Amino acid sequence: MIEEYITAGKIVPVVITVKLLQKAMNENTVTSGKVNFLIDGFPRSLENWAGYQEIFGKEEKDMPTMVFFECPLEELEKRILGRAKYSGRSDDNVESMRKRF
Repeated sequence: MIEEYITAGKIVPVVITVKLLQKAMNENTVTSGKVNFLIDGFPRSLENWAGYQEIFGKEEKDMPTMVFFECPLEELEKRILGRAKYSGRSDDNVESMRKRF
């Protein structure tokens, strides 16, 4: 089900995305003891952010720090197509990429 969204260049439903993040973060904390994470590409929308707050809470002390980078579309395409040579990801193609952008 998730793969269908990814291949189509669509955003996976918020509740699925946030629950997967929560599970991965919890598992990593248990196995490594680390509580800081760098999550690339999230949130992608205000809906993602609202879903994060709904599941993780809205207390200021628990809010993550976010970094936002701007990059020209041509450079993003070049980098993603370069990644496609090695990633095996179904969404590393021009059609899916342009839908995401």
